[in-house]
Amino acid sequence: MDHAAIVTFWHIFLVTGAVVTLVLVGMAFYAFGTSTDSYDDDTAGGAGGH
Repeated sequence: MDHAAIVTFWHIFLVTGAVVTLVLVGMAFYAFGTSTDSYDDDTAGGAGGH
């Protein structure tokens, strides 16, 4: 593999990894927020939700 191919591969790898990480973190926060808050209120949820 030449240098350009290696750089392209790493860019794809890093971008894919970042997207997957963001999706997993977002899903985790969403699941945590919906399980701890028994009401649908964005303002009262805040930090902790209690």
